Amino acid sequence: MSELNWRKFEEELFKALMATTMVFIIGVLLVIIVTVVAKGISSLSLSMLIEPPRNAAREGGILNAILGSLYLASGATLIAFTLALPTAIYVNEYGGRSKFANYLRLSLDLLSGVPSVVFGFFGFILFVLWLSMGISLLAGMLTLAVLELPLMARSIELALSMVPSELREASYALGATKFETILNVVLHQALPGIITAVLISFARGISEAAPVLFTAQFSDFIPYSLFAPSASLPLAVYFYISYPYESARAKAYVASLILIVIVLTINVTLRALSKRFMKYIVR
Repeated sequence: MSELNWRKFEEELFKALMATTMVFIIGVLLVIIVTVVAKGISSLSLSMLIEPPRNAAREGGILNAILGSLYLASGATLIAFTLALPTAIYVNEYGGRSKFANYLRLSLDLLSGVPSVVFGFFGFILFVLWLSMGISLLAGMLTLAVLELPLMARSIELALSMVPSELREASYALGATKFETILNVVLHQALPGIITAVLISFARGISEAAPVLFTAQFSDFIPYSLFAPSASLPLAVYFYISYPYESARAKAYVASLILIVIVLTINVTLRALSKRFMKYIVR
């Protein structure tokens, strides 16, 4: 086989491999979505969405898990954002290529690869035991915030780094300070990437089970304070699917459906926001 024919063969082979991989991934996704949607819709009812479970999950719905997941993920994302934004600004705008900034980037990258169960164990030791928060909604929020922080900080830093340096220089030329440039120019230009980072982090937080299991555990009641245990949708799936009666398994199917809907909604929202904001972004 000549070299030209061999290159053509390589190109066609890799095209076939990529197409096969794409079909496989889409197929797996469709199987998961169709299975969850089919079982979830057949079990869905109004009472399932507006009532907490009763009688050991034989009756009622999963309102406790829905609200618990929203509380946990929303609180964790808010806490993580208050830490991730200044961290990303320092690393990209002030730290540059300094040793400390590089060590901070490396630390965030390493934390991003740590399994979620390790974060759960960390949260249990630090927040539940050492800080005496007990099994509570607050401990779950803080643990999920630590989990989300590396992903959010690195994503925001990437968004900031994509802002053209010419915009910063133009702002300086007009007499703006570095802080004013960051606030009025850089953050405005990086807004789509920042929103994307926040929503992706929220999606990860609401879908995690291990950190919540260690810190907030599970409760059949709607959390009435930050120091009360809290249910979540992933743990509702985990616990209810193993129950020996069908009414509890129906709750697991509906919880799975709601999680799928939330994740898909976030992805659709990201695309819509990107199209809306990108026309105002200078490249």
